[in-house]
Amino acid sequence: MPSKAASHRRATPRVRKADESIERRRIPVQRRAQISVQRILDTAGILLDEVGLERVTTELVAERAGVNVATVYKYFPNKHAVLAELYRTHYEPRLEHFNGVMAVIAAGGDWRRAIDEGLDLSTRDRQSRPGNLSIRLAVRSSPPLQRLEQENLERRTKILAALLVRARAATPAQAVVVARCLLEVVATLLDVWNTSPQAQSPAYLSELKRIAKALLGEYLNDRTPSSPVTGKTTIKKRSSS
Repeated sequence: MPSKAASHRRATPRVRKADESIERRRIPVQRRAQISVQRILDTAGILLDEVGLERVTTELVAERAGVNVATVYKYFPNKHAVLAELYRTHYEPRLEHFNGVMAVIAAGGDWRRAIDEGLDLSTRDRQSRPGNLSIRLAVRSSPPLQRLEQENLERRTKILAALLVRARAATPAQAVVVARCLLEVVATLLDVWNTSPQAQSPAYLSELKRIAKALLGEYLNDRTPSSPVTGKTTIKKRSSS
């Protein structure tokens, strides 16, 4: 006769990995399918704003999007996967803005102006996307979205830290801390801008830009990253005035 412990082990349900619950089942290939998936994502964003995270369901998304619920399940295993994909579509343009600023730094360009333009683009993008405010709020309470947020933060931290090291502005260990702190501060201030109508003013955005440039300038100053060819560091001469 099997022991009680053995019976308990057999009766314990298998816990699914987090990855399995938020990954798309397939990528739409045909144009018609791509349009349906985009409609699903847009509708999910609108519903987040209207009814909140807890009341969004795959059935409600399908009904409002004008598609069969089977179509939703064809591409997404559950609502969390839909929201994770919605998060990715919101994040990708902002990653492009970030990469644009990093490219200017790497090229020795006007990184202060690039930060200003990057934050302008980021705030405009946040304003124009349905469900943006709600998806930012959902990140705070959804473990799958929190994991995606941390992965994205770590990715950007590595990029910025590498540039600081190339500019000889910090040691590798210090560069990671500096990059992480700077990105966390900017992300938090952007979320405040996003969630507070009082913060959505030119004065707030101007101060946000000033803080971002001050934090980076404390380490970068007039340094530019080392040339990948010569390995030499270019340091602009300060004015003697």
